[in-house]
Amino acid sequence: MTEVIKKFNTSTWLVLEDGVMRVYKAVGAEDIPLCEKLIKLRSEQIARVFRVTEFQGVPCVVMEFVEGVTLEKALGERGTFPPDETRDLMLQLCEGLGELHRNGIVHRDVTPSNLILTPDSKLKIIDFDISRIRKQQQSKDTEILGTQGYAAPEQYGFGQTSARSDIYSVGALMNVMLTGALPGEQMADGPLAPIIRKCTQMDEANRYENMADLAAALKSSKPAGRKLSHVPGFRQNVRWHKVVAGIYYLFTLTVLLACLVAYNGLGLKLLGVLSLFLMFGAPVLILLDYRNWVEHSKVLSGTGRGAQVFVQLMLTALSFVAGFLILDHLPL
Repeated sequence: MTEVIKKFNTSTWLVLEDGVMRVYKAVGAEDIPLCEKLIKLRSEQIARVFRVTEFQGVPCVVMEFVEGVTLEKALGERGTFPPDETRDLMLQLCEGLGELHRNGIVHRDVTPSNLILTPDSKLKIIDFDISRIRKQQQSKDTEILGTQGYAAPEQYGFGQTSARSDIYSVGALMNVMLTGALPGEQMADGPLAPIIRKCTQMDEANRYENMADLAAALKSSKPAGRKLSHVPGFRQNVRWHKVVAGIYYLFTLTVLLACLVAYNGLGLKLLGVLSLFLMFGAPVLILLDYRNWVEHSKVLSGTGRGAQVFVQLMLTALSFVAGFLILDHLPL
């Protein structure tokens, strides 16, 4: 059962489908091969495309509804982003675009309006209106499309677009995030500046070859001292997050050491460690979606956010109770 919640424009609807929010977007017959490729993708940085159907008399693609704001709106509210956050978001974008490229798809319109920034600081690609399947035997695109300032020179009829066309757009986007202006207006400085310059070379042969190379350059530009960047509480480099996480981990470590002292015998010590992990460690990993395990789950990835949070809370409760029961039955 489907219910239209909101009509964004003449070709896009927000729909409640069997209790889950979806986006319905009208497509032409020429877009069907691309949609079929997108349906097979499972990157957490790409809004899921579920199927092609008919809605209100026109063929439509059914897409994941992504909660959050467009990067365009975020830039309007914040002005610019700090280098560390820009780097982290661009690494996510590289992952999503890399998945498209591995499947022969060039996005061709990587702009702030086509990217969603979610409440938990994830970046998702949401629009594929002018994406195309790369043709190996074609020297030029048949259509000149793209957003001025972000589109690579070859998108204006000088050659066929490729992965390096999207790399140009990523470079322009990085510059806008850091300075509020396109590279031709004001070039960013700092550790990301050389990467932006290489991305936005006029000759595509002088850019990075692929998203993996660009991602490697971004990672190597990260200043020393971010070795805890994958630890929950330290991932976003927010001071109060790190303070709270530090106190929590210190408390857990203290309890762990007390447990090791209190119990005699290796077996009891290991059970004590297991119980503490289930009570204090696993809940952090579950609730904070460590390594984006929710999106990687075949069961949860296609469900609504409400259902995902419910499962996370239930798993957290079960983990804590299991740990408490083990600890409660250990002899002192």
